[in-house]
Amino acid sequence: MKKTIGVLSLTALAPAAFASMQIVAAENFYGDVAKTIGGTNVTVYSIMNNPNQDPHMFSASPKVATLIDNANITIESGVDYDPWMENLYASSSKKAFMINVGNLIGKASGANLNPHIWYDPKTMPVFAKALTQELCRLDPTHEQVYQQNLQSFLKTADAYQQKITSVRSKTAGISITATEPVFGYLATALRLNMLNTNFQWDVMNGTDLSPKEVTQFETSLNDKTAKLLVYNNQVTDPTTENIKTLALKNHIPVVGVSETMPTNTHYYEWMNSELNAVAGALEPSEHD
Repeated sequence: MKKTIGVLSLTALAPAAFASMQIVAAENFYGDVAKTIGGTNVTVYSIMNNPNQDPHMFSASPKVATLIDNANITIESGVDYDPWMENLYASSSKKAFMINVGNLIGKASGANLNPHIWYDPKTMPVFAKALTQELCRLDPTHEQVYQQNLQSFLKTADAYQQKITSVRSKTAGISITATEPVFGYLATALRLNMLNTNFQWDVMNGTDLSPKEVTQFETSLNDKTAKLLVYNNQVTDPTTENIKTLALKNHIPVVGVSETMPTNTHYYEWMNSELNAVAGALEPSEHD
């Protein structure tokens, strides 16, 4: 059974005064990158921006539809993560340029892929380049600024990738588990051995868990095969809470992650923070 729909708030990531270019992003991490590239020449609105709410619980308000109507560029994650954005775009009176990030990186909707593509280290540089290209096309007067901002962003992306490479030298082959596949792409980049993947997908999709899946998950914690539990802080239920409690009882580190970028931070600050938390939690495993 799919998760029910609710409402999230809307926050502007730019001053109230309208800039020359208006960008509406479905998620705040794409909005943050858009603001980084566009600088003072863009006004960016991020629709999903509350890290304390379940991101699957969303219903667009009339205000969101109006923002999309007035946008120059709209951004959706795709891969069936935010289909409501596609619906809003289809019904808008003014068809702004739409960036589907999943399509940019070759992960189409309906392909049964992990939708949390912003955790893939390859995603944001590709998105940033595509966004820069479109900004330069729509606003050639500020092309030099956009290109300079892109180069600065890509340097930060390179530093993040170097950090992943460094951490991977210590984490490759270590078995971990998670309550949902949010962290999946980064776990792959770190060459971690992810356990209990069927359990994670069933939780994400709201599918009833089988007793076998629950037992296998509990066993991986009780026998300490899993050296770390990655816990989705935004999507919880009694089963995942019990899993978290069991991990702590067995002295297995728990690292919380989120699907929505925390407030008062930037994308790579967020990713580095979670990477540091995982690396720190797994450090004792080097001696196991």
